[in-house]
Amino acid sequence: MALCWSIWTARNKWLFKGKACDAKASVKYVTKLVAELQKEDQSIMVEGSTRHKWKPPQENWVKLNVDGGAAEGRGASVEAVVRDCYGEAKVAVAWRMEERWPHDIAEAMLVLLGLKATTEFGHRRVVVESDCLGLINAISSRERGTSSLHIILDDIYHVTRFFIDASWNFVHRDGNKVAYELAHCLQWDVGRYV
Repeated sequence: MALCWSIWTARNKWLFKGKACDAKASVKYVTKLVAELQKEDQSIMVEGSTRHKWKPPQENWVKLNVDGGAAEGRGASVEAVVRDCYGEAKVAVAWRMEERWPHDIAEAMLVLLGLKATTEFGHRRVVVESDCLGLINAISSRERGTSSLHIILDDIYHVTRFFIDASWNFVHRDGNKVAYELAHCLQWDVGRYV
C-alpha cells in the first residue's frame, strides 16, 4: 500500500503540477515506512509490551484517526485515516499547507477536515481518535467560547449533525500509528491528497 501511495502521489504531481518524480526519494520513503510498520508489528507482539494497539470500531462504524505535524520552514501537515471494523482503510487524506497554526487550532482543523472527508465518502457512524487530549475533552463536553479554536469547534459540532452517531476518544500515539506516519513521512507538497 505504501508503494501504491507513493506512486499515486508522484503521478498526481506529474499530471497536475508538471513535476517529475524523484524515484530515489519515493523509494526511500517507501522503505522507511515499511521498516517502521514492520517494527511496529514486532513491538506489538512482544509479551508484556506497554504499547497501545489500534482497535477496530464496532460493526457498521468507522474509526477516524487524525494526527498533524509541522516541518520547519514548510508549514503544517494534517492527516486523517478512516478504517472499518475489519481494519481496512476506507479513506486516507493528507493536507499540506503553508500556514503554521498553533497546535490546538491545527488539531481542531484536522478533526474538522477529517469529519468532512468521512461524510464525503458516505460514512454516518464514526469514532474519532486523536492524541490531543485537550481537544477530545473540549469536543466531548461541547465547550463553547469566542476564540479562534471555539469557532472551529462550532464547525465540528455542525458537521457532526450529518452523522447518525459520533464519539470521541483520546488515543496514545502508539495507537494512532498510521495517521502519525502519514503526518510525518509523506513527501512535502502543499495541497490535499486523497
